[in-house]
Amino acid sequence: MTASTPRKPAGGITAAAITPAGNLLRAALGADGRAEAVFRDGTLLTRLPLAEQRSSYTELSDTQAGPQRVRHTLKLVVSREAARTLFGPAFRRTAATEGLIATVTAASGERLLIGWSARLGTEQPLRLGSVSNESGVKPLDGTPVVVTLTCEDADPAPELKQQEP
Repeated sequence: MTASTPRKPAGGITAAAITPAGNLLRAALGADGRAEAVFRDGTLLTRLPLAEQRSSYTELSDTQAGPQRVRHTLKLVVSREAARTLFGPAFRRTAATEGLIATVTAASGERLLIGWSARLGTEQPLRLGSVSNESGVKPLDGTPVVVTLTCEDADPAPELKQQEP
């Protein structure tokens, strides 16, 4: 984290957008360690209507089997109606073949670029791990869909510089 970016002591994700990996025209790390990303077509960056305080991002670093590997897991919780529109056959095909890049805004204010790394570029993009239709436990839980995207590479997800989408 950089000293210039204020952080709130809060967890969770407040916003997320996904795009096919091929839509990332270029990305690079600046001298401050933060990434700048340029997309070919901004209309292909799909902002997701996340269920409030339910989505999460996990980054697990593992060095037990040799060089550092970082497993990125993005759990996106949306309504069933939104899932029908967003996560149909075309999405599943793209996630399986080309892979995905995500921009995520954490509740702390940090913005991350997931599915790209300075070392590997888009060679290890996010892939569809699972889609789970849930019934909820309490009457107000609703019936959300949890979409899990994962990838594994050598670096933590870089923080994004403030820029136009």
